[in-house]
Amino acid sequence: MTTNELENSLSSELFMRVHKSYIVAIAKIKDWERNTVIINNEKIPVGITYRRALTERLNLK
Repeated sequence: MTTNELENSLSSELFMRVHKSYIVAIAKIKDWERNTVIINNEKIPVGITYRRALTERLNLK
């Protein structure tokens, strides 16, 4: 399964693509900066393509 296929099969209410290689569960994000999100003490890169959408979504919380 490709990342695009996985992204399309997941609920957009619960998951979000943050990088060409990463999809994350929104509820699991513990902290975030401009270029990374932190989940379980792991830093996951945020791609420039996805940064604006992530910022908008997390500011809504």
